[in-house]
Amino acid sequence: MKTVNVRVPDAVAERLDRLAEKTHRTKSYYVREILESHLHELEEAYLALERRSDSNARFRSSEEVEKLLDL
Repeated sequence: MKTVNVRVPDAVAERLDRLAEKTHRTKSYYVREILESHLHELEEAYLALERRSDSNARFRSSEEVEKLLDL
């Protein structure tokens, strides 16, 4: 497992401290949980932006897709 250092605003750090204290878990545990839960969403969003900027990309309307899929 690799180590990553992250700087967060004081308010976020305080919330994380309180959560860790209340639940008797480490702050690292919650940071890992958050990253594992939401990293995929960020990857998908950036992939979509990358594809939008692709000059060779072909886009279809929902109506075209429905017709192609015979829906």
